[in-house]
Amino acid sequence: MKRSLHFLVLIVLITVSPLFSQGWELDLRSNVEIRTWKLTTKAEESLKPLGGASIKLMRGSTVVKQTTSDGNGDFIIQVPANGDFILEVSYAGCNTKRASVNTMNVPDFGEEIFKPTFGIGGFIMSKPFPGIDYTGLQQALVKVAYVPRVKNFDDDEAYTQQSLGSVSKIAEAEKILMERFCSTNKSGDEAMKKPDCPLAKTLYEKAMTIIPGEAYPVQQLVKVGECLKEKELAAQKAKEEAAKAEAEKLAKQKAEEEKALKAKEEAEKAAAEKLTQEKAKAEADKLAKQKDEEQKIQKAKDDAAKAEAAKIAKQKAEEEKALKAKEEAEKAAAEKLAQEKAKAEADKLAKQKDEEQKIQKAKEEAAKAEAEKLAKIAKDAELKAQKEKELVTKTEADKLAKQKDEEQKIQKAKDDAAKAEAAKIAKAAKETETKTQKEKELAAKAEAEKLAKNKTPAQAEPPKTVATATTSATPKKNNGITVISTGTPKESNTKVKSGSANYAVRQELGSGKYNDAIHKGDNLMANKHYAEAKTAYQEALKLKPKDEYATSRLNEVEKLMKQ
Repeated sequence: MKRSLHFLVLIVLITVSPLFSQGWELDLRSNVEIRTWKLTTKAEESLKPLGGASIKLMRGSTVVKQTTSDGNGDFIIQVPANGDFILEVSYAGCNTKRASVNTMNVPDFGEEIFKPTFGIGGFIMSKPFPGIDYTGLQQALVKVAYVPRVKNFDDDEAYTQQSLGSVSKIAEAEKILMERFCSTNKSGDEAMKKPDCPLAKTLYEKAMTIIPGEAYPVQQLVKVGECLKEKELAAQKAKEEAAKAEAEKLAKQKAEEEKALKAKEEAEKAAAEKLTQEKAKAEADKLAKQKDEEQKIQKAKDDAAKAEAAKIAKQKAEEEKALKAKEEAEKAAAEKLAQEKAKAEADKLAKQKDEEQKIQKAKEEAAKAEAEKLAKIAKDAELKAQKEKELVTKTEADKLAKQKDEEQKIQKAKDDAAKAEAAKIAKAAKETETKTQKEKELAAKAEAEKLAKNKTPAQAEPPKTVATATTSATPKKNNGITVISTGTPKESNTKVKSGSANYAVRQELGSGKYNDAIHKGDNLMANKHYAEAKTAYQEALKLKPKDEYATSRLNEVEKLMKQ
């Protein structure tokens, strides 16, 4: 048996009685339900009666009658005779559903009372999804009019089938959109488990653009924020520890360098002091030796002066002795001559004494000049030693300053190298992160393409069959309208009296429970949830026993469960 269409044919229940005039009204009865979706990593449907839905009977742009559904979702509205109307069912935030009701061209049944009723099993309301084309819902999904052949009100079956095609396209587009949304959330959850927080953030934000306003990706983004914060704190801590280790390393290195520099400076200072001391000692030794030589020269000069004085004294004594002998020898010669000679001798001695005094003075001046010369030499030597010491000190200071400048340049080069290395590492880390992100995105895309490529024929949309009329009283539901109809074949001319409901059947314009079970089973099987898929196919077989498609899918899933 082939599957029925995703949205089943609308069947209409009409009870017609004779009447005396055209003053009758068609009692239009129906029920309103609301379908909501809980969208996470899967789509979960919820269907419940909807109270407070707006029910309007329109003739053109004029509202003829208006009511609302009660707490059970039920409503009834009277449609006047001899008119062409549009029934609008609406609810805030949901797509409006419409049905066309034509009460014209009904014959006069004479004196019999004509009290027709028309039961629409139910309207299913749901909110629209973004990006879905709902223009098909702007037209009436079903047209109801009086059919003389069956003497009842009935729907235009050809038009209904056309509407079902439009509604099926909308339902399929919604399904694809929800699958995209749920699949993106699922990929986000998988990224969170790794954890790859940036990828998860991107996927949840993408899900929010697919179907805005859903709570699940918003809730997950809060978890992503906590994950990112933890990673950021860990990265910051690692960075701080690395910076601390680097600072300690640089401080230790600097301390060692300062220690080495201090040791070098102390060694150079000791060497300079030693050299200065040696030079000072050598200079002192030189000056002492020079002074000793000068003292020796002075002593020699003094000895020479003494020898010369002794020689002169000896010569004088000899001369005096000779003079005395001469005087004694000449004393007898003449006193006058002696006196003159004595005077002459006295003059000579005075002259000689004067000469000696000049010589003595000259020697003292020479000695003084020599002492001044030696003092000058000593002073010059001392100044020279001082200048050499200052030159050595300045040269050493220049050398140390130059060395310190070189060390500062080396330190700056090291700091610049460290900064460049840090920048290089940061850049490499960023490039690696970007590359990893691209690889993950490509991997995710490749996985999605692989899954799409490997999708088995069994996972495709089940075949559809053309709907047939049924006498079953089981209600069928979909995204459009459900109706209740007698099971009496339309070809029958049997008159049904007022209040008769012998063949009441409830169906929907939308996905029926059987179709919902089949779709649910197919989705679960595609996602390898075989146990849940088995339950869904068993539910479908309860609704349609011996259904070939449900039976084949059940056999297939049972085989997969045994593998």
